[in-house]
Amino acid sequence: MKNTVKIILYSLGLVCLLVTMTNMILWFRACARYEDFETIKQAYLSHFPVSLRGQYILTLINCSMLAVSVAVFANAISVGFLKTLSLVLVIVSGFLLFWQIFSLM
Repeated sequence: MKNTVKIILYSLGLVCLLVTMTNMILWFRACARYEDFETIKQAYLSHFPVSLRGQYILTLINCSMLAVSVAVFANAISVGFLKTLSLVLVIVSGFLLFWQIFSLM
């Protein structure tokens, strides 16, 4: 695989991971600001367009972006591209993916 393709794919994985982490930070900030669950939920959802405010849609989007991140970083490990960093990012992405899946239950 060419180095340019590796960098583009790696950047895609990083963007997916960072977007998901940003969504989680928005949730934590809402939790710190309010106490009632419904108020927290409304404060969090106010950051998104109405079409994305479904009960599970944001979590499914986060899960799919984290799955892409895990796949990209695992592929980077297998081709030897930034192995140590990729291993750490696979672990972080995998942990967040399981957390998101758990939150669907």
